[in-house]
Amino acid sequence: MTDLEISNYLAKHNYKVKPQNFLMDVLNTSPQIIDEKYDFRTRIMTLITPQNTFSFEWNY
Repeated sequence: MTDLEISNYLAKHNYKVKPQNFLMDVLNTSPQIIDEKYDFRTRIMTLITPQNTFSFEWNY
């Protein structure tokens, strides 16, 4: 998935994603992701690519 596709995916899901779906739909198809950070207190996941940083909420 390109950065634009990730951005569109997050917007479509209001920046609240189900972890299993996101892992399969985005993380497994986005080789440009260079780092991932998760804040357990706020449930915010941050993905870093060479061009962008994406933050969103894990929706359990």
